[in-house]
Amino acid sequence: MPVPTEHAAWLQQHDFVVPSPGSFTEEEQAALRRYGRWLEALATGAILSTTPEQSHFLQAARGEATPQTPFERSWAKLLEHRLACALGAPAAACSPGPFVAPRSADDDVQRTLDRLDAAKQAARAVRDRRDAERAEVLRSVEAELAAVEARSAQQLDEANREVAELESALKEEVLRIGKSARRGGVQAIFRRGCVTWDSKGLVRYAEANPEVEQFRRVGRPTVIVRYRC
Repeated sequence: MPVPTEHAAWLQQHDFVVPSPGSFTEEEQAALRRYGRWLEALATGAILSTTPEQSHFLQAARGEATPQTPFERSWAKLLEHRLACALGAPAAACSPGPFVAPRSADDDVQRTLDRLDAAKQAARAVRDRRDAERAEVLRSVEAELAAVEARSAQQLDEANREVAELESALKEEVLRIGKSARRGGVQAIFRRGCVTWDSKGLVRYAEANPEVEQFRRVGRPTVIVRYRC
């Protein structure tokens, strides 16, 4: 069977970083360096499985099946190592090999991205195992929970409807008096309407009147971290 193009692109990358090489056998290190990028792409959903063997690898990576192949056992060992490091294992046991020393600021970013991705995978593995165990427990009491939900559904709907109606009435009353109010565990905070400015218009005005630039403030840059599901 020909290798799909998206799989081939990952299979050509042989630079997977094996953390703390002393924790893995030479065979495991070689397998991870040779196929680690591809295995990680499978495990994270960057590429989809196309064979029964790859599907079983995903089950093993999620803790849904016992690792059987050398690939599955090496990956399971890697996930255990990542989890131990995320939970506070000694720094010496979690340090990468000397061959991954950063060469530039961009390399530092890439290495941190790799470590963050690994930590997220370790956390996901823990959550997946927790959710599987929780689902097993919930199945045993599913009928009882359904009965509780059925008994409470109508009363909860009526209570929520009354809360919504009273919240709406309270907002109207506070707007009418123009000040905050508080009683018991409920507080209604009155806020005046926000003042906004036409940013583009102000820029044009500053170009014609540069003396107003002294009142301009520029905040610090920020970074948003997002994860692919």
